[in-house]
Amino acid sequence: MTSKTTVPSEYSVGERFRPTGVELINHFLKQKLLGNDQLVSRIPLLDLYQFDPWNLSYSDDGEGYFFSPLHPKYPGSKNRIINRSTSTGSWQAKGKDYEIKSESSGEVIGIRRIFVHSSKKDGIKYVMHEYSIPNQSSLVLCKVMKKMPSKKSEGPCKKVKKRKEAADLPLPCNEDHSTPVPDEGSDFENLIFSGKSDYDNIIDNKGEVGG
Repeated sequence: MTSKTTVPSEYSVGERFRPTGVELINHFLKQKLLGNDQLVSRIPLLDLYQFDPWNLSYSDDGEGYFFSPLHPKYPGSKNRIINRSTSTGSWQAKGKDYEIKSESSGEVIGIRRIFVHSSKKDGIKYVMHEYSIPNQSSLVLCKVMKKMPSKKSEGPCKKVKKRKEAADLPLPCNEDHSTPVPDEGSDFENLIFSGKSDYDNIIDNKGEVGG
């Protein structure tokens, strides 16, 4: 008898987890704060800032969602600076905070902050969107993304396939991108002068016939 593995509907094959900012606040972060863990079980609770980003788990799309507590940099102080340091670097804020507003009332229901980790591994850049609820600093929802290094673009000199017709071959370009002058005896020069010789032969033959 063959056993079957039951896959939860929220993890259906081919499905992508792409919640909006409003959904992350209303349907996930608020529910987690209310203690409705069964409704948000697909997002794990993790002390995110205790880990380097390359040690986190990601989907095939290079994204990871995590609930994480926040830790003050100076415990016991009125200073509200959060400690976002990891063992090999820190999450550095980029740009301005973005307000997430209710689609119905226009009320600000959340804040999104963007951070970039100061360290890279294997050329991969790590970017994080941190979602929080105003006047609530105990728990946040983080979306961490892996930004793969871009491939080097080809320079102005590109490889071309060899063709039988020399006239179809583009001239190579020098390091300063100028067009080189063909060397004496080159195929290009031979092609030009061979054409001229054929033309001279035709003229000579015509003269002989006329004489």
